[in-house]
Amino acid sequence: MKKIITLFALLPYVSLFAQDEQERLKPEQKSISAELNIIPFSNNPVNMPYLRARYFIKENMAVRVGFSISGRTENPNKDTEGKTFTYNLRPGFEYHFKGNRKISPYVAAELDYAVKKSTYKTNSQQTGNVTIDGVINQNGDEQGFNRFGANLLAGIDIYLIKRLYIGFELGFGYSKSNFVDIKVVQNGTPNNFDGQKISSYGPTLNRAFRLGFFFN
Repeated sequence: MKKIITLFALLPYVSLFAQDEQERLKPEQKSISAELNIIPFSNNPVNMPYLRARYFIKENMAVRVGFSISGRTENPNKDTEGKTFTYNLRPGFEYHFKGNRKISPYVAAELDYAVKKSTYKTNSQQTGNVTIDGVINQNGDEQGFNRFGANLLAGIDIYLIKRLYIGFELGFGYSKSNFVDIKVVQNGTPNNFDGQKISSYGPTLNRAFRLGFFFN
């Protein structure tokens, strides 16, 4: 008799668990996600090279965008200042295959556009008045550039619980970087050093786990 009473007492919890097991985990139309990168066993395990968000226009189609802004200022002394500023925009599109309840494989395409600007100014007795457009210091660090690229990608999202997932991504990409000319003006005398152009293509791999969540 006690066993029967106990069984009836547990029925509501069993029913609730069964409902949770059938609860939808994948995003629906109009779902919005945000994510960051996690690299286990590294010096910087939580990494956000850029903010990334997705908007699902359909259950199996999403537009995505990655965006970042970063900068740095160096003041080695009161008469010297170096500045660098970078922004990166990565718009794209994803198509998700059926998979199963917890796994969503997809293919994607994205563009990659980035700009870096750097400047250096100093006014000392040793060098006089010096301005350099294109780098952050006299060593030539943080040279400015414009980059344009495109990537074809394949990835997978694994849904842990509702609104929470981890993912992986790899693909093939092309990029072209135009490094700016370095313009040096010392005590009114200009000098110009031509920048270089670099093109590259090949496989790409995101070594990090993508950890994401949905707002709705």
